Amino acid sequence: MPIVKLNNEYLTRLTRADIQTIRDNLPMMGSEVEREEEEQTDVQYFPNRPDLYSAEGTARALRGYLGIETGLPQYTVKPSGITFTVDENLKDIRPYLGSAVIRNVNMDTHMIESIMGLQESLHWAVGRGRKKVAIGIHDLDKIEAPFFYKAAEKSLEFVPLDYDVSMSMEQILDEHPKGKAYAKIVRDFPLYPLIADAKGNVCSFPPIINGELTRVTEETHNILLDVTGIEPRAVMVAVNILCAAFVEMGAEVETVEVDGVVMPTMTPAERVVSVDECKKLTGIFELTAPMMAELLEKMRFGCEVVDEDAVRVFVPCYRSDIMHDCDIYEDVAIAYGYDKIPATLPPSFTVGKPHPVQKLYSTVRNVMVGLQFIENTPFTLTSETVSYAMMNREENKKALHVLHPI
Repeated sequence: MPIVKLNNEYLTRLTRADIQTIRDNLPMMGSEVEREEEEQTDVQYFPNRPDLYSAEGTARALRGYLGIETGLPQYTVKPSGITFTVDENLKDIRPYLGSAVIRNVNMDTHMIESIMGLQESLHWAVGRGRKKVAIGIHDLDKIEAPFFYKAAEKSLEFVPLDYDVSMSMEQILDEHPKGKAYAKIVRDFPLYPLIADAKGNVCSFPPIINGELTRVTEETHNILLDVTGIEPRAVMVAVNILCAAFVEMGAEVETVEVDGVVMPTMTPAERVVSVDECKKLTGIFELTAPMMAELLEKMRFGCEVVDEDAVRVFVPCYRSDIMHDCDIYEDVAIAYGYDKIPATLPPSFTVGKPHPVQKLYSTVRNVMVGLQFIENTPFTLTSETVSYAMMNREENKKALHVLHPI
């Protein structure tokens, strides 16, 4: 699980609360305070809340929980007029692209450290080590629209981030630290992904490294986001989380048109949940619809009371962990306070026993072991090479194949 380093001065400024109040309430955000220092607090978050992996996301959640600012965050997204064209040759390499423009951001050292930390944490939590999703953050004023996401020859050269000499894409994989670390993601493809501007300037070689040309500094005021990947939902999760973090910095978000698709919209998802079901699952038996709406607003949801047993909930675009009504009921319990829910014994007591089918399995297993067979029950994926070629066995044509193994 990622450990997020939060600058105390920056965090208190965003949260509008003192650092001790913040530290006391961080565990209710699904986190564990790992280290407390005069200038920094290190926090470990659970993998299901990538929206909290920055000072901006943490502050946004805490302001709601502490009652400083409740309800659904409102996002106004304007058109930028900027377009991206995606090369069809990327469909079998890295087919999906998400993008956005960030305007009027005033970056300081704390902001740059926070957003770069968020980027790397998202690479781990959402991107599965950049294979599923990789993020590029660029100084928009140094490049010119329209932009192109294309498949490039391995010999194409540009100056990678932190270098002052031009290198071919193949050289980057062999010599650059980031290239060595992530080469396996693209090494076997005949062409490599590349993002370039209207003049042919290289912005990035996803998922490996950005170009030095678009380095983000304290002088940066306008930003181009690119998020590439192999799974479209994960790509947009990363885009929304990053855009929401920039809004906390005081920036404005603008859309980009990617092959005719305008993104991001940052609109909330909508679902209607049951008050009665929430009571049964959480044990908050005095819960009413207005009370449930008030608790959810503390967790930064938007709410409308439909009737005495139903609440319409608007889920923020950055909450990728909300996949079922139970996820919303969990947030109701967090806002209410687990310590306030009375502990009760189960109404009935039973003794478990093995299922008849499981008893048969156990009998057969014991017989086979007695006949000197060895049981092999692997919970891992394997490859054709390991299963057939290295074992000198004929390939089984009926074996299932994972389309995009992570």
